[in-house]
Amino acid sequence: MNELAVIDPVEQMEALLLPNSTVDMASATHHFLSGMYIRHMSAPAGMLLLGHRHKTTHPNLLLKGRMRLWMNGIVQDIEAPHIFESVTGSRKVAVTLEDVEFATFHITTETNVETLEDELFEKSNTWLEFHKRKELCQP
Repeated sequence: MNELAVIDPVEQMEALLLPNSTVDMASATHHFLSGMYIRHMSAPAGMLLLGHRHKTTHPNLLLKGRMRLWMNGIVQDIEAPHIFESVTGSRKVAVTLEDVEFATFHITTETNVETLEDELFEKSNTWLEFHKRKELCQP
């Protein structure tokens, strides 16, 4: 008997949206304080944001605006200022209801952003394949 493949609905959404995406989280700003990495991003109202799966538990802070957030099977509307925790294995999906500013906080002494991304995020196969194809198309 064949087993059905488990299909991650967020990864399916990612496959549909990546080719037309306009916001890249690589454009986040990075702040390094004593033993802490803060990743800060902004997005205008009306955006659909898909985050990578996180390898760590860490605090998040919605600094400005409102968003509808899906995380770990729970949907909630949150409004700044709002602090919440992402547990290991979490992947967030959000719709920005207003312009937002958002930050995540990570305990680390690492200051190389590429190394940090490998340490903190589990990038989906869909994301990895998309960016691999994108790089191949660059002149």
